[in-house]
Amino acid sequence: MSKDNFQDLVTFLKVNGYYVKIVTWHGGTSANVSKNDIYGAFAREDNDECSTYITGKIAIDNKKCFDKFSKCPINLPIPTNDKQRKFLLEKMKFFATKEGYKISNYYDYDTINVYERRK
Repeated sequence: MSKDNFQDLVTFLKVNGYYVKIVTWHGGTSANVSKNDIYGAFAREDNDECSTYITGKIAIDNKKCFDKFSKCPINLPIPTNDKQRKFLLEKMKFFATKEGYKISNYYDYDTINVYERRK
């Protein structure tokens, strides 16, 4: 992968069947991502116009539960390697399930905001 983690994430999500819409404006670049029951967004680190919950991060929730980025159960830094991208994808798939919906809908979660560490 290249040093452009934002673009690498766009490519990774598209390859895995997610719809990604790039939004460019005077303050920078962000992206909306969706598929089935998943919705979220992420933005480049240098984006001064976006929510702090997506600047340099990706915030994801079940589409039926989404309210605002600060309430997303997934709020991770933009992944920088394959291991992190796979971890993110695994969590995204989970929150698209009925069980993921229930957990998100009832706020029965601790926000996932760090990648798994090696054991």
